[in-house]
Order: sequence, then structure tokens, then C-alpha cells
Amino acid sequence: MIAAITSHAPRVAMDYALRDWAAAGLKLPSTVRMLLATVASTRILLHVGHLTERDWTEVQARLRMVFTWL
Repeated sequence: MIAAITSHAPRVAMDYALRDWAAAGLKLPSTVRMLLATVASTRILLHVGHLTERDWTEVQARLRMVFTWL
């Protein structure tokens, strides 16, 4: 599963502004949006880095909200 990451500010409550964006290997302050998709691992062309534990915990909380809402 993948989620959209943008350099734009959060727009809705489900968006999460990464606190540790530089540590994740991103060049600009970034927001994770709950625009989700599933893709085969062979389709992933670029792997930038990893979210810190703090950011991953927040993203997981929003994912739980999305799937609870469905």
C-alpha cells in the first residue's frame, strides 16, 4: 500500500505534516495524504527513505481512522 506525499500543507484532518521530513530523506517539508493505493512491489521505482518512528506512529493512527470509517 502506498500513500500520497506532497510538499503542500495539510488540507484535511486526515492529512499529516511530517515532523521529521528531512530524516525521512525528503528535500522539502512534506504532508502525507490518505490517498491510498495498492501496487506490486515491482512497480516501485524509487525508494527515498523511511519515516521516523514518531511520524510512522501518526500515519498509522490516520490509517486506522480511514479503515474504521470505511
